[in-house]
Amino acid sequence: MLFSEAVTTTIVGYVVVIIYISCYNFPCTKPNEYPIDSATTIAIIRATRRNLDKISP
Repeated sequence: MLFSEAVTTTIVGYVVVIIYISCYNFPCTKPNEYPIDSATTIAIIRATRRNLDKISP
């Protein structure tokens, strides 16, 4: 169960990153607002790494 949960969270993390990149390239919010920032990206990467650590034996 832990494996599938970690995989799902990782996939969701990648989807969020893709959405952030898409919004950055084609602003889906106000033009003067940047939906992506380094803190958010780092948080997503750290969460993804934690999940990958759970998967690896």
